Amino acid sequence: MLSDVVRGQFAFWLFAMVCVTLHPGFVLGSNEGGLSDYGTHLKTFVPYTLALAVAALYSLRAAGHLGLRPEPRALAWALRSYATLLLLVLVSTYAYSLDRDWRVLHFMLAITLGLAEVIGAAWILRTTDRDSLDLAFLALQWIGVCLLVLTGFFGVHVLFLTQVAMAAGFGGVVVHAARRLNSPDRPSPAFVRPPTPFS
Repeated sequence: MLSDVVRGQFAFWLFAMVCVTLHPGFVLGSNEGGLSDYGTHLKTFVPYTLALAVAALYSLRAAGHLGLRPEPRALAWALRSYATLLLLVLVSTYAYSLDRDWRVLHFMLAITLGLAEVIGAAWILRTTDRDSLDLAFLALQWIGVCLLVLTGFFGVHVLFLTQVAMAAGFGGVVVHAARRLNSPDRPSPAFVRPPTPFS
């Protein structure tokens, strides 16, 4: 399970870096765009698709393993929500430049993905043991939320930095949580025997 979470996050960041390397002007210019810009251009179409699709598929696979166990429901939910929204964002990317309705739908899905990352990370940290590293990842996410507000309401064009901060914070939380669950030193949940009529 841990390896699937790590592979998904590794694939996302690897192929995202390939996109930025191939065409840095999309997201590092004065009028900074978002990662989705890479999905509408032939030069970066393939690595963009791989970034989102591979991350989603490995996250779904990891969540499938977790679904058989009662303890890590928050992590399983966060991974499933993240993967589903990644795929929806990916599909909507291909059409968002066609007309205004597709563009609005794509932006709404992207915002929902960011909110799911923040809510999922917070739920994971509320229901599991956490340490200072987890809190640092959570703080990074909230920096992303502040940048999102600046981008959406004050015209500050930092959309790519917003996406990086929120995605990196979420990725750090899920990898760290999966690592804890995978640790051989993690105590097993106590088994409580149901009462019997004679007890």
